[in-house]
Amino acid sequence: ILGLDTDNSNQIFSMAVYPLVLWPLVAIVMFELKNATRRSRPAKKDIDRPDGEQWIQRKKFPMTSQFLAKYNGDQSFPSGDVMMAVLMALPLWYLDGCQHLFVAITLLSALGRMYVLAHHLSDVIAGFLLTLGIHHAAISVGYGLYLAKWWHPLLAITLYAIFHRVTKSG
Repeated sequence: ILGLDTDNSNQIFSMAVYPLVLWPLVAIVMFELKNATRRSRPAKKDIDRPDGEQWIQRKKFPMTSQFLAKYNGDQSFPSGDVMMAVLMALPLWYLDGCQHLFVAITLLSALGRMYVLAHHLSDVIAGFLLTLGIHHAAISVGYGLYLAKWWHPLLAITLYAIFHRVTKSG
């Protein structure tokens, strides 16, 4: 595989499961920030205009915009979709010749979310930077892309479930 020793299947496997290990931390950061900021989505701002219904109908995806405005209108910051796209594409950045694929996945995710009026530009930029920050924090404490074992995602998701149960019951 591009830039990797093909005899080292452990390295390839580690790169594949690494996003699953970081997923719980990325999810916690995302949900906490969304709940703390309660930023309105662009679709909600559009529908709240005096001519909002007519305005939304002129959009390319009026049903998506209406759904976002009605059921999830205050969950704009940060973009969870971009956070997850960056997280899942992150191993591509470390493969020779695949950096352009990482950029394409994250950029298309960001542009798509803005196109359907789900996020502002600052939401998608923040989502991108937050995930990269979590990745670099993991590296700084000594846990990198090539250190993930098969059981690490199981442990991370179990700890996330415990955290979720403890914080929801209190």
